[in-house]
Amino acid sequence: MSAIRAIAPHDLEAVIRLASATPEAPQWERSVYESLLQPGSPNQAFIAEKDGVLAAFAVARIVLDICELDSIAVAPFARRSGLGSDLLAAVIEWARVAGASRLQLEVRSGNHAAIAFYQRAGFTRDGLRHAYYRNPNEDALLMSLPLPPARERAGDGGKLL
Repeated sequence: MSAIRAIAPHDLEAVIRLASATPEAPQWERSVYESLLQPGSPNQAFIAEKDGVLAAFAVARIVLDICELDSIAVAPFARRSGLGSDLLAAVIEWARVAGASRLQLEVRSGNHAAIAFYQRAGFTRDGLRHAYYRNPNEDALLMSLPLPPARERAGDGGKLL
């Protein structure tokens, strides 16, 4: 059983450990993770637990009306279990409620599994940033997903969700 929720202070160590153990995740300084807990921050972090253990996290931020998905990291034991999709859904809903019109991200051009994941979720390729990543050096594929206002979603009877 999994649960998705906003990050709490007691999650910080486990999130940092998971990020450190996930080469695809950004290797941020501890202070960046601590900033996710600050009131009024434009950033939001969600965590996913599986059987009571932190198994995944996602970090996003809103700049003007654009939500930037900075990271989704899933522990090896929890991959292919739907946690990444659940976290992405939480980020999308948070961004819509916050008024974002678009969700965008960068992904390593060689990370074919992540690219396929985002394409299945409806993201399109928007461009390329040459030599964006280090260790190893790699291009970043730019992808985005339009976020129609909640009132425009099909099948909701026009209700604001």
